[in-house]
Amino acid sequence: MYSWGMDVQGRRSPTTSSGKPRPLGTGIYLDAGSKNFYVHDNLVQDVLWNGVDTTNINVIENNTLMDVQHQSINFVPPADQVGKDWSAGVVAHNQVANPVPLYVYLGQPSA
Repeated sequence: MYSWGMDVQGRRSPTTSSGKPRPLGTGIYLDAGSKNFYVHDNLVQDVLWNGVDTTNINVIENNTLMDVQHQSINFVPPADQVGKDWSAGVVAHNQVANPVPLYVYLGQPSA
């Protein structure tokens, strides 16, 4: 699934991504400030980059991410969101099975 700058106002966004080429090698890519997605109950496996990329406040829960070659869930705030409150976003109850150790980076890029 790929989204560019959409506000879906909480609608559910189920998808399945398994061993097929994906945009930029990512299973679910919420690009360019796409927000208010409820991404749930997805199977993402055998992707070349990240399982989920998100650039804004979204809910990501109950997903299974397997054989992801980079990061399972990657948050990249756009320049206008650096330092702002992201507490409305949720990442919960996701199953992660990576071939490499899980890495969590809690810093924000400098503008």
